[in-house]
Formats: sequence, structure tokens, C-alpha cells
Amino acid sequence: MKILQGFSGDKNKSRQTYQGSCILLCYNYTKQVTMPKNIKHSNHLLLKIELLKAHGLELSKEKIDDIIRFSDKIEKGHKGRLIAQKRLDDEHVLRVVYEEHEDKILVITVYPGRKIRYEKD
Repeated sequence: MKILQGFSGDKNKSRQTYQGSCILLCYNYTKQVTMPKNIKHSNHLLLKIELLKAHGLELSKEKIDDIIRFSDKIEKGHKGRLIAQKRLDDEHVLRVVYEEHEDKILVITVYPGRKIRYEKD
């Protein structure tokens, strides 16, 4: 088991912290661990994946999920949506539009774009 550094919390209470399937208990110091949200994919997204595949861009749901988790940049979009962006190559980026809810992330769509349009800095 990996020992985590930097716990904070109530020293007088013994609590268990859950991370995946591991239970961590460390000298009565606890740290709140945020569990990852479930990522759901809209029907529109699934159709878009097929459309992009027909144009030569192979994408999987897992790759799209990774772009949300490990994006180069996140911007605010319309209707409170978020746009995660990841570089595809020297000239192109892939943008994933999603909504973040309390218990899940709903991926709306994905689209490629030219880096020069979306990376001004």
C-alpha cells in the first residue's frame, strides 16, 4: 500500500478514507478523497465518433474520457458546458464538450479543430 503524505483533518477522530477499493487509515489523520465521477456518453457523441471514423479520425470512448481527465486546456462553453482540449498533432486539436453534474459527467460531442484557431497564446 502506498503511504500518502500531507493528511489533514480532525486529529481526535479516527476515520476511514476510501480510494477505489483500498481503505486507508493513517494515524488518525484523514484526507477527503474525491471519487471520480462516472462518465456518460450522449447518443450524439456516439454518432459523431462514427462520422469522424468515416473521415479517417479513429476515436474511442476511452480516448475521449482521457481527454477530459488529462486535457491541455478547459474552457467555458455555452449553457454552462465545459470544453476540454487536447493537442492531436502540430496543427490540430481535439475538443470535447461536456456537462459536469453532481454525480456524473455527460459528454455531449467531440470535434477536431485547427490549433491556430483555439490556441491564441
